[in-house]
Amino acid sequence: LESQRLADAVVDWRDPDDLTQVNGAEAPDYEAAGLDYVPSNQPFNTIGELQQVLGMTPELFLAAEPALTVYTGQGRPNPAFAPLEALRALPDMTDPLARELIEMRHQMDASGGGPVATLPNGQPLMVRGGTGTYSIESRATLPNGAWTRLLATVRIGSADASDIAYTVLRWEDGEAL
Repeated sequence: LESQRLADAVVDWRDPDDLTQVNGAEAPDYEAAGLDYVPSNQPFNTIGELQQVLGMTPELFLAAEPALTVYTGQGRPNPAFAPLEALRALPDMTDPLARELIEMRHQMDASGGGPVATLPNGQPLMVRGGTGTYSIESRATLPNGAWTRLLATVRIGSADASDIAYTVLRWEDGEAL
């Protein structure tokens, strides 16, 4: 029931109306909880915005965040690019199959081709194409073992008619470790 409440609250945050889902939360629920904000009634602009949804805990957000994106405009994960956690959420997906798909993606990336992986429903897993939005992770390691990382999400092109080659949607400097 708790997962259904959170799912409905997410829908209510994103949908354009003030009608509450069966187990959801709209403006009066946020006000009753003593919060000084209400649902935006539009799609999430950032992943971090999900932390404002009534019922989202810091622990759950931290566990889910690596598998989430708000940049594709798609309603479900693209299996050709999704991380393991997101693949596990697909219908009929098992953990061993999700791991096998990721391994096949890596092999195809390395060889530039190879056998085509398929999803449980028989649909081919295509690793070329995409939405034009990419997440990039860069790590640097020093000889003493200290390291840091940089995470960026970029969209090819720009939202307007300018000649910008790409738009940075997220830039996250990691802590030096």
